[in-house]
Amino acid sequence: MGGTLSGALDDARRLGFVGRATELAAFVAALDGSTPERVLFVHGPGGIGKSTLLDEMRRRAVARGRPVVSLDGRDVAGSIPAVAAAIAMVDDDPGPVLLVDSYELLTPLDRWFRQELLPSLPEGAVAVLAGREPPGAAWSADAGWRRLLRGCELAALEPAESADLLGRFGAPERARARLAALGRGHPLALVLLAEAAARGRAPGRLDDLPDLVAALCHVLVRDVPDAAHRIGLATCAHAYRTTEDLLAETVGERAPEVWTWLASRPFVRHSGEGLHLHDLLRDLLEAEFA
Repeated sequence: MGGTLSGALDDARRLGFVGRATELAAFVAALDGSTPERVLFVHGPGGIGKSTLLDEMRRRAVARGRPVVSLDGRDVAGSIPAVAAAIAMVDDDPGPVLLVDSYELLTPLDRWFRQELLPSLPEGAVAVLAGREPPGAAWSADAGWRRLLRGCELAALEPAESADLLGRFGAPERARARLAALGRGHPLALVLLAEAAARGRAPGRLDDLPDLVAALCHVLVRDVPDAAHRIGLATCAHAYRTTEDLLAETVGERAPEVWTWLASRPFVRHSGEGLHLHDLLRDLLEAEFA
């Protein structure tokens, strides 16, 4: 006796981690110094597993004897002194690991991170920035960061990984294939579906669980500015592809503004044919609007 709950917490958190082999391999290579990359920029929509991945990276860094400083943009004021104070200990070790979650909330400090904070870290340091948005153009415009930075967009889990995650959270084996199809590889959706199934409420369709649909919509789309943007999002959900001309029909003269906003969202893909909503969000919005 006499220990703490940290070990039990780590075991419980590890339960929710599956996949992400590519991102972990890149992180380990950075730790080992077998690549010039020293900063990983992990990005993807809400619930895709960024925080879970950071937690696994923390465990692997600690296992290698590296000191870790974890910072969450939700817990610090978006000011340079607040962030600097939160990570002050990285100056005391030649090879610290800095893990920053919810980086999108620190966007006003992006220039400072890029030009001052990260370059000031010890040469053996490794940093991971995780947020909803990909790195801005200023990162790729810098010849140095083009070599030292690696962008990692988190994709949906593979079907086998989805089934594994569902099983870990108590979904009956007979329901896993159906639930995996509903969750479309989105980890948070899969966990919520698994927990519902474990309580005997395995849905046949997403709209069988309106509370789950509402919760996921809130996580994925939490920053819709106003009614015009909401109409634009609904347009994107119902159209096979969304063009600026189509948006002009639904939101009028604000189409260019709404188009730019939609194109910048992590749950929207931009192709030569137009904008395409992530399949899971399309399913959720159709269930929400049904």
